[in-house]
Amino acid sequence: MKPNLIITISRQLGAGGAFIGQQIAKRLDLRYADREIIRKAAKQLSVREEDIEKRDEKTQPFWETLVHSAGFAHEFYVPINIQYAPTDAEMYAAETDIIGKIAEKGDAVIIGRCGFHILAPRPNTLRVFLFADAKIRAERVMELYKINRKDAELAVEDSDRERAKYITAFSGKDWNDATNFDLSLDTGKLGIDNSIEGILSFVKFMK
Repeated sequence: MKPNLIITISRQLGAGGAFIGQQIAKRLDLRYADREIIRKAAKQLSVREEDIEKRDEKTQPFWETLVHSAGFAHEFYVPINIQYAPTDAEMYAAETDIIGKIAEKGDAVIIGRCGFHILAPRPNTLRVFLFADAKIRAERVMELYKINRKDAELAVEDSDRERAKYITAFSGKDWNDATNFDLSLDTGKLGIDNSIEGILSFVKFMK
């Protein structure tokens, strides 16, 4: 029996990953897993969804890491707004478990969260990376979130840096290395619609 078809989509902010993933799932009648992973991870870790979402594909700030470390000394000053939360490792473990179960249950499109690495050994899995020029992505972020250009450019820069750190920390791989993926598409040059068609065409040739 042929394994379930799984498409993992790793994406830079503003490259259209969520929309493209949704359209691929709709066209191929696949389960779409993005917010679902946050919801299930929050339930598994007994925390609020908002807390998981704020740290999505990011490593913990210094003070939170310090609080969780075994060598934490109580005489250190800790900012009053720091709250106890799952460690990065606990979050990654929970999301890894959830992604694995989604892949086992049926055909699906899985967005981000090291899916390309977690499911790398799995047959019938297409690992896609979506990227674009930073200026093009900033324009898309401006339009989607109704923010000014400066804030959009900072959001793109910050997202790239944090996602790269997160992926390196848990996969040991360079996020921008094309050899980690089966298909890498420049959505800025191709456009959203052509990128969708490109992925669908690739799926047809999968064995």
